[in-house]
Amino acid sequence: MANCSGPYKQKNGKNYYIRWTDRYRHDRKQVRETLKTDNQELAKDRKDLLVHQFLKGEHDPWKKKWYNRNRSDLDNPILLQAIEEFIAYKKNLKGAKGWGKHQKNSAPYVLEDFAESVGEATQLNEITENDLQNFLYNGSLESDHSRKSYNRIIRTFQNWCVKKGYLDQVVDFHVDKPQKQIPKFLKGSEIKSLCDYHIDENLENIKKNIVKKNRSTLWMPLAWWLLARTGLRPSELMKLKTSHIDLESGLIIIGEDFLTKSRNQRNVPIFEDTEEILRLILDSDFRNKDTLMKDHEWLFGRHGDQAQKRLSKKFSKARDEKFPDKEFTLYNLRHTFAVWFLTRSSNQSKGHRLYDLMRILGHSRLETTQQYLQAVPYQLTLSKMEQNCESIVRHVSDIFNM
Repeated sequence: MANCSGPYKQKNGKNYYIRWTDRYRHDRKQVRETLKTDNQELAKDRKDLLVHQFLKGEHDPWKKKWYNRNRSDLDNPILLQAIEEFIAYKKNLKGAKGWGKHQKNSAPYVLEDFAESVGEATQLNEITENDLQNFLYNGSLESDHSRKSYNRIIRTFQNWCVKKGYLDQVVDFHVDKPQKQIPKFLKGSEIKSLCDYHIDENLENIKKNIVKKNRSTLWMPLAWWLLARTGLRPSELMKLKTSHIDLESGLIIIGEDFLTKSRNQRNVPIFEDTEEILRLILDSDFRNKDTLMKDHEWLFGRHGDQAQKRLSKKFSKARDEKFPDKEFTLYNLRHTFAVWFLTRSSNQSKGHRLYDLMRILGHSRLETTQQYLQAVPYQLTLSKMEQNCESIVRHVSDIFNM
C-alpha cells in the first residue's frame, strides 16, 4: 500500500508537491507529483482529491508520462544494454545524484571493461561474486584504493538495476581494506633544495626575459614552506585571503568563508618562522611588486583549482630534478608538519600533542592523526627546519627588492 506525504514547497519557491512511497515496488519506491499551485490551502485540497482517486483506483502516480519516459523498452536486458542505459541515465542527472567531474570520465570505462571481462551478453542475475573477484584482482589494478573505487562504481550500477527491476539483488563483494602506509615526509634540507632550484630557474627566466619578475612564480617557495609549517591542505592554502591571517592573535582562520574537508572552521597557530613568511606576504611593498597580489585579496593573488594544480606541478618538477628517486608530493608537506609537531621538544605529553595536532590538521577522528606516530620513531632530522625556512624567506625578499 502506497503512502502519500506532503504537501511540500519546491526549492524554487513556486509550486507545492506531494511524495508517494511504496516500499514493495521493485522499480521505483518513491515518486514526486506536482500540485501545480503555490497556494498552501489549495495544495492540501488537491492532495486530498488525489489520495481519494488513488484509493478508488482512478489515479496511479507511477504511470505518469514524466516517469515512464526514461524507462527501458527491455524487460530483461543483457549486461551491456543495462550498462549503456545506466550511463545515459547518469549523464543526464545533475547535482549530488550525478557523477562528479572525475567519475564522469572514468566510470563509463570501468563499467565497459567489466562487461568485457564478464561477457557482454551475460544476464544480470548470472553475475557471481567470482566474476567481480576476477575483474578486480586480474592484475591490471595495482592498489586496493583503485579496487575499492571500481567496486563502488559497479555496486552503484547494481543498486540501480535492482531499482529498475532488472536484478533481484546486489552481488555482495568486499574489497580488502587498503593497508595504511607510514606517512611520507621531507627534511628541512630537502625542502630548501627544492626552493633553491625553483628560485634559480625563475631568475634564469627573468634574465632571459621569458617572464617578468612581477608575473613570476617566485611566490611558490613561500607557499611550500607555509604548507610545511602550518599543516594546511593545498586546497585550503589556495583559498586563504589576507583577512584570514591574524598576526596579533597568532592564528590563521581556516573555513571562515569556504568549506573545508571536515566542514568545520578551525584556527591554526602561527609559529615564529611562519610569522616571518606571512609578514613578508602581507607587506604592502612586497605585494605591490607582484601584479596579481597587488589587485586581489587572495593571500597569493591566485586561488582555486588551477592555481593549486600549477603549484603542485612546479613542486613535482623540482622534485624530479633534485630527487628523481623519491616519490613525495605536495601533500606530503602536510605530513612533514605533522611529524615535526610530534617530534619537536615540548613540555606536553605525547597524548596532549596528538590531540592538539588533530585539531590543527582538522581531523574528525583521532585514529587518523595517530598514523603520524608510526613515523616518529624514525627521529627526523628537523632541527634545522626553522633556519632553512628563514633562509628562503630572506632570499625571496632580496630578489623582489633588487
